[in-house]
Amino acid sequence: MIFNKEYMYQLYKDILIEQKIEKFDNYFTADCTIQVNDKVFNAEEFKQRMQKMKENIKSIKVEMVNFFISQDESEITDTHISTARDLNGVERKLFVMQQSKLEGNKIKNFIDVYYVI
Repeated sequence: MIFNKEYMYQLYKDILIEQKIEKFDNYFTADCTIQVNDKVFNAEEFKQRMQKMKENIKSIKVEMVNFFISQDESEITDTHISTARDLNGVERKLFVMQQSKLEGNKIKNFIDVYYVI
C-alpha cells in the first residue's frame, strides 16, 4: 500500500463523501482507535457514528489543503476543509487537522481535530 495524498483522498471519498461503511475495514485495523476532537471511538463505535451520519447528511465535500507523511511512512498528517449539507439543507464548513499512525497497510490510530469556519 502506498500512503500518499491520493490514498487519503480515496479514504475520505469512500468513508466521508460516499459514506461506504463497508469500506471501513479496508483502511483501518480491527483494533484501531479514532479520536474526533475529545471523543474516542473503537472501530465498531465509529461505524455506528458513520451510520448516523449517513442517515442525517445529504452530501459532504472534502478539499485537501496540506498533506505530510513521515520519512519512515509510519505517520500521516493532513489538513482539509469538509463541507457537509444535512437533510434540511443546512451547510457546515469545518477546518480539519488529521494525524494517523499506521500499522502495516492500515491506520491504527486516527486523530481528527476540527473547528467550524
